[in-house]
Amino acid sequence: MANKNFEIHLLKHSFFQKYPHYDFEEILEKEYRPYFVFKDLINDCTFAVPFRTNISHNNLYEVKSSKRKSDGKVGLDFSKAVVVNSEDIGRFAGIEKWEYREIEHSFAYIFLKFNRYVNAYKAYAMSEDDNSRTERKFRYSSLRYFNDELGLNQNVNKQVAAADELLDLTAEQSKCVSR
Repeated sequence: MANKNFEIHLLKHSFFQKYPHYDFEEILEKEYRPYFVFKDLINDCTFAVPFRTNISHNNLYEVKSSKRKSDGKVGLDFSKAVVVNSEDIGRFAGIEKWEYREIEHSFAYIFLKFNRYVNAYKAYAMSEDDNSRTERKFRYSSLRYFNDELGLNQNVNKQVAAADELLDLTAEQSKCVSR
């Protein structure tokens, strides 16, 4: 099952060794879980979004055609998305054909919704605001482990450099005024 915009894969054992659960507790550790893989479509990153049952929040694409038994929602859990490279992606994974058809049909919507989630996460990570509602939305996000890949640390470094430069200019101006 392949589509030019996405694929369904398992992640390799080596990915889970790189991100052990005891250090990266928000990354799901089930090795035989299928992942919806977006290749280089958002921020030049490849994302793997896990299929889950019993999702109790709204940071997801709910697969309404799923016939899986669940106490919660069934679908793609954006909060547990990870950034991967080609070495992390394992073999193709099978999902039920009606789930695949729904996802294929809804790809543009899924892409848009996930892109909004990633951008909202980035804004949250860069923000100094202490908004408890936003904090709750991202409290359990696995994207926190991929700030370098998302370019967030580079932006923070640029902001720090700009602030340092501004401080240097202010210090120079203070010296000139006091002379």
